[in-house]
Amino acid sequence: MFYNDKLVKNEKKKIDLSGATGLTANYAAFPKEKTSCEELQNIARSGKEKALLQKSETRKKVEGALTIISDYSLVVDVLIQHHPDITALVWGSFRFLLMIVVAELELAAALGNALADVVRVVTRCKEHLTTFEGSKNIFEAVTELFAYILKLLIKATLYFLKPTALRILIAGLTSKSIAFENLRVQIADLSLRLDREIVVSSESKHAEFRKAQTDAVKEAKAEYALQNSFREANKNVPVEISEQTMLIKQLPKEKVEEMNTRFERILRWLRYSASTKPFAQEWSAGTCRWIFESAEYKRWESEGNHTPLWVFGIPGCGKTVLAHYMVHARNDLVLGHFYQRTLQDSLTAYNLTAAVLGQIISRAYRQPDHNFRLMITRMWRLFSHYDTSKDCPLDSLWDCLGDILDLLPRYTLVVDGIDECHTEKEAVPMLKRLVTMASKANSRVVILSREHHLFKEPLQSATHIPMNLVTMMPEILRFVQLEVDKHPSLHEFQDRILAKTQDHAQGMFLWARLMLDYLKRAPTRNERLRRLKKFPQGLTPVYQQLQRETGEQLDSTELLLRHELFLTLAASVRPLQLAEVSEVIALQVGKPQVDEYDRLDDTQDTLHSLCWPFISFSDDRVKLMHESVREYLYEPMPSDLDHPENKYLIHFTRQASDAYLAAKCLTELNLEKYKSRSKIVELVRGHIYPDAPKVQDVSGLIIDDVFYEYAALNWHKHLTAVDDPEDALMQQLEDFIQGPQFITWAETMFLLKDKLDSGSVVDARAALKRWLETLPPASREQVHLEAFFQVPYKSVSSEYPKTDLNRYLILSPLADYYNWGSQSDDDYKLSYEYHTVIAEGYERILGMRVPLTLRGWTNVGIDNILQGLYHLAEDLHAHVGRIQREVLGLDNPDTWISREHEGLAMHYQTKFSEAVQALSEASEYLDRTAGPSAKYSLFCKLYLGYALDQSKKYETSHSLFEDAWKVWDSIMGPDHPATQMTRAFLGIACHKLDRLQDALGHLIPVFDSRVQTIGLRMPHAFDTGVALVYLYRDMNLPDQALARFDLMTQPDFLDFQSFERHCQASHVRALLHTDEEEFDDAEQILIKILDEAGNRPEPDRDNRETFWIRLLLANVQRRLGRPEKHVLQLFEGITRSSAQGTGIAQDTTSQLEITEKALRLTKKADLVSAIELLQSNNLTWNRPESFWITTGGPVYDTAWASVERFQVSQA
Repeated sequence: MFYNDKLVKNEKKKIDLSGATGLTANYAAFPKEKTSCEELQNIARSGKEKALLQKSETRKKVEGALTIISDYSLVVDVLIQHHPDITALVWGSFRFLLMIVVAELELAAALGNALADVVRVVTRCKEHLTTFEGSKNIFEAVTELFAYILKLLIKATLYFLKPTALRILIAGLTSKSIAFENLRVQIADLSLRLDREIVVSSESKHAEFRKAQTDAVKEAKAEYALQNSFREANKNVPVEISEQTMLIKQLPKEKVEEMNTRFERILRWLRYSASTKPFAQEWSAGTCRWIFESAEYKRWESEGNHTPLWVFGIPGCGKTVLAHYMVHARNDLVLGHFYQRTLQDSLTAYNLTAAVLGQIISRAYRQPDHNFRLMITRMWRLFSHYDTSKDCPLDSLWDCLGDILDLLPRYTLVVDGIDECHTEKEAVPMLKRLVTMASKANSRVVILSREHHLFKEPLQSATHIPMNLVTMMPEILRFVQLEVDKHPSLHEFQDRILAKTQDHAQGMFLWARLMLDYLKRAPTRNERLRRLKKFPQGLTPVYQQLQRETGEQLDSTELLLRHELFLTLAASVRPLQLAEVSEVIALQVGKPQVDEYDRLDDTQDTLHSLCWPFISFSDDRVKLMHESVREYLYEPMPSDLDHPENKYLIHFTRQASDAYLAAKCLTELNLEKYKSRSKIVELVRGHIYPDAPKVQDVSGLIIDDVFYEYAALNWHKHLTAVDDPEDALMQQLEDFIQGPQFITWAETMFLLKDKLDSGSVVDARAALKRWLETLPPASREQVHLEAFFQVPYKSVSSEYPKTDLNRYLILSPLADYYNWGSQSDDDYKLSYEYHTVIAEGYERILGMRVPLTLRGWTNVGIDNILQGLYHLAEDLHAHVGRIQREVLGLDNPDTWISREHEGLAMHYQTKFSEAVQALSEASEYLDRTAGPSAKYSLFCKLYLGYALDQSKKYETSHSLFEDAWKVWDSIMGPDHPATQMTRAFLGIACHKLDRLQDALGHLIPVFDSRVQTIGLRMPHAFDTGVALVYLYRDMNLPDQALARFDLMTQPDFLDFQSFERHCQASHVRALLHTDEEEFDDAEQILIKILDEAGNRPEPDRDNRETFWIRLLLANVQRRLGRPEKHVLQLFEGITRSSAQGTGIAQDTTSQLEITEKALRLTKKADLVSAIELLQSNNLTWNRPESFWITTGGPVYDTAWASVERFQVSQA
């Protein structure tokens, strides 16, 4: 316990956690049971109240003493003149007593302040532990913080339990006040440390979330052949031409062609291809049958297979071979997925789901029936909403798999190696899904893995079959006997081989296979006998012996090549093609071309001669033969390197292998041929202007280049795994992000839409940013990350004249990058500036009435909205929409997307009725042209609900939000930005309808998800936090409101927000003070933010929030009794005369009163009455655009929410 270990030296003062001694003896006044956060808050509140009460009592005593001094001051003055000695003695005693009483007052004040801080800190800690559950650093920070809080509470409680007279003496004659103040400072410092950990954890969670979406990217080629796991089943169920003929008869020809096209596109979308096929694992005839003959398996079969069958064992015991056997041995439909560490793209729950879906629909395509059409139709719904299946939430993909499996009469799913899943947290939920799947009547689920303690709970209902020594030794001996029988050279040593196996195999098939292979390669009988005798026990000794013996036969060049090959295979995230291995060896760091003479002549032969028996081949691919080999290579080198037997061993760190492959990847990406301007132009045109004349099919431009695709997908993964990169590696990175070859890489990422999501470039930047922050300054300064994306695109585009379309095409990805890769408002401004230049260039070269030009101006209009230039956006979208009606017609969604954004711009300008009309029209046509579930249609419904909400049509807006949210959530999943945005709107609508628990149920998941995915620095997370603060306030949960507010307004987060959001923060802070009747504090906060607004340039001095702040400050000042003339000055400069020479004089008392009334009407969303009031007095708003709504996630409507709870007489 931190308190006992770190804060208390006296054994008698330590807390006895057993409750048997210490606690009762020394802390009798304390509760003996565990205390919750809520109870701790109550204890602190109670202490605070006692301190304030004590402070009040002491203050009365001091005031009484001061009154006496005042009444008799003249007498004391006379006595001092006539009897100085006696008077000094009496007066000194009195002053001493007064000093003691004042000290008690100070101590009570210090305690009150400290305990008030404790209430706030404890609530915040509870929020942090909930939001960042599982974070070790945050848990440790909270632990230390709670220890000091506990120390404070113990000391405060013991102090208040003492008699009053003793407390006064303690306060006056000791340094207790200083001690309590020091404790308060320590708590404050630790709270700041916790805040810093929150910042780090928020960014880390963001990184983890984004990584979880992208780290399962894999090769995808337009192949849809069945995996080898179906070859046995295919023999038993041949594909008949008549079945194809029946399908054609049932459907029109065009429907069959459409179904086949959809099938091929869905397979590519799933990335289902031969590249993800597991390596073949052959079993010897007569082995593996034990699984079907075991009593546990027969019992599982007899009980109906309603739970999974879990087969588990140690590494090397033959689980994967057994899994392949089970896939091939059955005649019914068998589906298989193999988690393989050597194929990192197989290591996620997503890949299991996608792989099984690919197998099912591929088989259905070969044996078509009515279910095939149902499967394709079900899959097409997801395909239509996601550019890639990686964008599709796992829950949605899994539900789709469940629906399709329900169409099958019977199936068996075999899952091998789930313990090699990327994370344990991902494996356990998948196990629970598999348990649910196994409960279906038509399913059989078999799981093979290492035994893992976390798997026991989810698989407790499963049938367990351990692959232990008792189970496996008979099978291993059978395997060895069969192998001996097949090889005459082993016959005479049969008994010795079997005895060696019995004594040394330890239940490992892998050990037995290695021994037999080793014996078979012996050239003589004596050598075979020698090898049998010296073959060691255990995998590591075996690996060492084989490395030594192989190394002894190699020269220095071959030894170096062997080392490079092992570095490559250990670090690779998937099995490599033989040609890729040759290319890696041929790539020379720093050289702009590959020398053909550096490539391996016969890659497979070289690998076999240098790396046997540690590798395995399948088709043209190679990998380490077992995960235990990788683990062995990553072991430390023996300490006695000078020993002759150790000189040929190969060991290196994971860092070294990643650094090696990172350097090779960057060398590939930096090759001179990828700087070609013609290649760059082809790629950009394929991305930006695919409908242009004479655009080549660029889909194979890059992926045919050996090793380029691997390097493009994985360079940053290898690089950011290196903790201490060498200068040469950092220089390679700098050359890459600054050069034109970067464009070739970035455009390749965009063009591989069937394989990657468009965020992969931003993900790489985010990974680099996090990685660079962990490096020493000397390394960090070698790379200018601010050049990422910007410098290459700017540089290459500037090479073309302003009359060349290529100049603007190359700038287009850069403008888009500033938008979807935005990290600040400045990036949005750059997006707007570049989109404007691009649209003007398109128009100048191609003309206005061209789809590319119209799309360019549409982007400018959207940027106008993001920049708050709503009137320009409205006019531009209206203009573009009119041309689109003429060029594209009414049946093209682009026409109505412009109308949609025109309505959105109206909404932000508070033209709510006009916005409702425009958005209603756009929504109707988008439903008709794009479909009601299309993303443009859903966004339009969201915007329409937003406008209706501001028109106080809360029920209607709530229905729109709820319907849209259900669709987004079912298709995109809970963490997609669109789902979060819609759910945030829904939560706010629930709040306005007084459905507070429903509102809380929506807003908390949105806030937590945004903290994890985008971080608190982004406005959307801040906006949701503000919504939660007001909700907690209306639920009478002030501590939760304050804790959430403190989390959002930390400098690291608040500094990144716009000034209007700073105003929101001050507004809500002041409002919370008024709830506690702390009006002086509220007044100071509001005056300070208005002073800041007054110092800003003229257009930015007022916004919606500053108007509501003025109204709250007016009420606060009236409550404090400030002069009315002083209060009304808050409303100066807001209105002006609407006609020269008429109306009320500028800023008269009457005008200020009318201005205040009009503001209060506007705050209640009664805009019509406000305008009528002003017009009837010949007044108008001085700057109407100050009332415009800012964009956000959504920005919270504090006009509706910030209702004061104190009474005040209005002017």
